[in-house]
Amino acid sequence: MWYDNERIVEEEGISRLLVGRTFAYFPKYVDGKNNSISSESKENLDSIDNITYDNKEYVLITQRLGRTIIPLNPELLAQSTFDQDIIDGYLNEIHKNVHNYSILTEYSFLMNEIPRNFYCLPQIDNLLIWDVFIMLYSTVYKNAKLKLQIRLSHNYPNTCPEVFFITPIFHPLVNIQTGKLNLGTSLSNWDPSCHYMSLIFLYIKNLFYLQEEYNKETVENQEALFLLNNDKDEFIKNVQKYINQGNKKIYDHMENCMFNFNQKEEHIEIKDKLENIKTDQVCARKAEAFVHWLINEYSMENTNGDGDTTNEDDNNINGDDNNINGDDNNINGDDNNINGDEKNINGYENNINGDENSINGYENNINGDENSINGYENNINGDENNINGDDNNINGDDNNINGDETV
Repeated sequence: MWYDNERIVEEEGISRLLVGRTFAYFPKYVDGKNNSISSESKENLDSIDNITYDNKEYVLITQRLGRTIIPLNPELLAQSTFDQDIIDGYLNEIHKNVHNYSILTEYSFLMNEIPRNFYCLPQIDNLLIWDVFIMLYSTVYKNAKLKLQIRLSHNYPNTCPEVFFITPIFHPLVNIQTGKLNLGTSLSNWDPSCHYMSLIFLYIKNLFYLQEEYNKETVENQEALFLLNNDKDEFIKNVQKYINQGNKKIYDHMENCMFNFNQKEEHIEIKDKLENIKTDQVCARKAEAFVHWLINEYSMENTNGDGDTTNEDDNNINGDDNNINGDDNNINGDDNNINGDEKNINGYENNINGDENSINGYENNINGDENSINGYENNINGDENNINGDDNNINGDDNNINGDETV
């Protein structure tokens, strides 16, 4: 076959249907036309089809396979109470919520059935719209990143869902204008007793494995079908064009969509690491390798920042280097070396006891030499030392250096 339909590991999904059968019942909505049907049925509760009280029949229908529906009140089923207000109140509450619970239950089952690299989230304010995101790793549509929407009707599961490609795609079964996917003759004739949402996802997954022939009744894009049959190179060129256009818009914000992405600088490192691990032929356990890097390297780097060490290590305070007695101690971004080491105060070098000491760009001479700082005289060894107009006494005053108390 000319196109790549090889199924790779990344594309294989669990995709199984639940076959467990339960016989819970839930009441069918009772409208004005059938709210007073009489019945004398008194069969065992295990086989009842309805409950009748006061000439009013509450119609019960079996649930679909694999669905969990809200059960009736145990007291109602046990017929221990027949208070009309209790019955009507409870059933009215079920009528309001049973549809939503049914959809949520099917969604919870779907999480164990959805193919790999398929992501699905119902919209927060509308359970009838499911947003889907797909990443493809094989076939002609390799590297495509697609957003879809599955729309359920208020009458679901009695009617077939509709699938729309939000990200444009070049495919014979997808309408190029609306993005609507033709679900074929089988799923279009939706039967709630045997059709489930998992089948929709399997159908979407198999969509990308192109067929030799398509039913003319299901074709939505005649141009794609024509090129597929007559000019395969041009078909592939169009497929790739749509993929590139879609991938460029992957970060565009979309209203009413659960899958909106942004490209932040802090995410680039993670993205690059994922790509490196993915292409690493030696790495056999790629997922574990990424998690190990994320926890032990990336997280530590972003948590601790620069290293903090003491005693011949780097001791960073306020992000600066401060060297005391040969150690790296950072205080206020300056290097301060005492007793023969280089001492930087506010970016200037101060050398004490025979070393050159310059403060604020001026020469400071110690032990009997004249020291002028910022135009003031600095007298040391018992003399008055003025720095920037202040009194600074060294050796015999308040500031003793080399073994004396330093203030």
